[in-house]
Amino acid sequence: INAAISAGGRCGQGCSSSTTTPAVVYFPAGTYLISSSILDYYYTQLIGNPNDLPIIRATSTFSGFGLIDADHYYTSNLNWGSTNVFYRQVRNFIFDLTQIPCGTEATGIHWPTAQATSLQNVVFNMCSSSGTQHTGLFCESGSAGFMTDITFNGGIYGASIGNQQFT
Repeated sequence: INAAISAGGRCGQGCSSSTTTPAVVYFPAGTYLISSSILDYYYTQLIGNPNDLPIIRATSTFSGFGLIDADHYYTSNLNWGSTNVFYRQVRNFIFDLTQIPCGTEATGIHWPTAQATSLQNVVFNMCSSSGTQHTGLFCESGSAGFMTDITFNGGIYGASIGNQQFT
């Protein structure tokens, strides 16, 4: 999945911003088992089948900050601050964190964003047990974007939002 997102020399690590390499990455219906974060690039739309939502399911040993991480914190050349997280969309998905142990911190989507972003028709399935440390959506900074038709099942927090201007 990450190879499809980064194909063609797209705007990733070391790129401050670029609208010259947009992409749509389409997910047909099915279950996609992931063991590490999907890194959403600048000017990228991740779109699932709207008639049969694809499931992004984390393994029990998942390693990463979010199943989708729109602002991956690199140790050097930090360039994906929330003010650079423009032109991104995630639409028509089910995010399944239920295989990750309930007491392990886990996030469905890490989404500190700026304008021209959207989350649409997204379901987060998380542990429902007491003591769960699962969060569906984490947005610690930025100026937000558009959100609609989002469902949170379980978790300690559906959405943990520390930014402004959501529509």
